Amino acid sequence: MKFKLLIVLSALFNTLYSQNLDCVKALQKISLDSLTSKLQVLVGKKNINIDGADKKITSRYAYHADNVFAEKYLFEECKNLGYEVFKNTFSDNGGNIIAYKTGNKSPKEVYMICAHYDCVGSSRNPFQGADDNASGCAAVIEAARVLKNYQFPFTIAFAFWDEEELGLLGSAAFAPMGPYEWFIQGVINLDMIAYDSNNDSLVNIHVFPTNSSIQLGQTVKNCNSWYGIGLNPVIINPGTQDSDNFSFSRRNVTAMAITEDYGPDFNPHWHKLSDSLENCNIDYFFKTTKLAISSICHLAANNESVGIKNNSLIKQSSFDLLFVGKNLIIKGLDSKKLIKIKIYNLMGQLLQETYIENEIIPLNFEVNNEIYLLFLESDNLNYTFKFKLAN
Repeated sequence: MKFKLLIVLSALFNTLYSQNLDCVKALQKISLDSLTSKLQVLVGKKNINIDGADKKITSRYAYHADNVFAEKYLFEECKNLGYEVFKNTFSDNGGNIIAYKTGNKSPKEVYMICAHYDCVGSSRNPFQGADDNASGCAAVIEAARVLKNYQFPFTIAFAFWDEEELGLLGSAAFAPMGPYEWFIQGVINLDMIAYDSNNDSLVNIHVFPTNSSIQLGQTVKNCNSWYGIGLNPVIINPGTQDSDNFSFSRRNVTAMAITEDYGPDFNPHWHKLSDSLENCNIDYFFKTTKLAISSICHLAANNESVGIKNNSLIKQSSFDLLFVGKNLIIKGLDSKKLIKIKIYNLMGQLLQETYIENEIIPLNFEVNNEIYLLFLESDNLNYTFKFKLAN
């Protein structure tokens, strides 16, 4: 009996130790009424005030007039919650909405929770797109609502991508840095999180063997246990390439996606008029939202470190990086091409900006035992790294 009790107490201690108190409090604020209300707005079941008039989002299809209403709704929702919000316009018709809360320790380092807000359809037969992907958007808005009063060392961004259904166009235009040259520390993408016909609570965690995506996926899986969510998470490596997390993964950014079962229990209403609110599993949707919010909160609140490279060779598909003393060595890049290097500290101060002329780049700032952010930019190259230099 004493041995069994010791095991129970040990398991309880490990769970409590892993939890973050602010994240526990935030999870308690998640409201099923709030979630379903957001879903109703996004699928056109509930009117909203846009530009001083009652409107209904009858479709979020990229070329439907009401897609603009969805964009304005997401912008105003986040603004009313007190966030900094901007529109990332990437084409004549496409615009992403990004809201953020600046971190109080490392403002350039960003954890992002995101979802695409467009859906399939046409001007004649508007689709609700309830599961794909009003569900993901509603969860991101709810995350913004319940986390608004907490402070985090890292910046948290809440992003809504447009034109995912046309080929991941919105997220591809933003990845990997965004307009503020953020270092994206981790991306949690939500895409179809409200369908579970057999009630097995299976949830897919899609990762790729790039940067620290596998580690990020494992942390999300752990949050299911640490915060008592009650889902059955399965890590898939490599995961889907058909959702916005892939826009980041292919640019060497740590990213993953949370989805419902993309296997045997795949939603038969996908990309059909029947992808409606009535065919969503609301209890399952509530759980997947809790998993997403607990994960983004836990990562940002606990100084979780993913993707740190420490005085070692960093191998990429087309080049290698090595930091030695006050020199940066890059092997394999064509020095004839204009490739710009920018190095920041974690407070966002630009320490050095130059073009690559040969393999060895002397660093002209005071080197300390701290973490730095490196950006490599050219017409066909866009990489970000987080590293620590040797004294």
